[in-house]
Amino acid sequence: MTEHTLGTLPHDDAAAGRGLAARLGLVTPQRSLHHLWWEVPLALLAQGLVLAVSASVLLPEGVPARDPAGPAYREMPCGVFVLGVVLIVVAIPLLQELLLRRGLLDWLLPRTGAPGAVALSAAATALLHPVPVLMLPAAVGGLACALSYRWHASLWAPWILHAALTAPLAGATLVVLLAP
Repeated sequence: MTEHTLGTLPHDDAAAGRGLAARLGLVTPQRSLHHLWWEVPLALLAQGLVLAVSASVLLPEGVPARDPAGPAYREMPCGVFVLGVVLIVVAIPLLQELLLRRGLLDWLLPRTGAPGAVALSAAATALLHPVPVLMLPAAVGGLACALSYRWHASLWAPWILHAALTAPLAGATLVVLLAP
């Protein structure tokens, strides 16, 4: 096996014969996933601060009122509801990390260098979240995931980080949606 530099995936030589997971970037991280114990809280704090500022600027009168009649999702079967939560917290972050980090960032690296690839990947993350109040927090989350991808040289870390950043927002959204 050849020596790899910081943040490069060993996909060219080692992953070639190891199957789909390795080709997708789901390889053994170069650094311990224990780093996520500080990466996740730091990213949550940064994203939360940016969300607070973004919301105070873009939503000066607060969140718009809901329809008092209540939407149809309150009658949704529990299994469908749980499946939706799992998709939002687990599957969608995986797809976004495959697209934005494994695809876009890896494609941009030789063309723009690491700083450009990380910045453009974070900007693309913001564009995938087109709600104005969420675009800057999404860019901060995208920046954290891109840096985590480069640091760990594996898609596992940014996928876990992305899920950890998505879970509180999904939870808060559910509380707002399901409140009487």
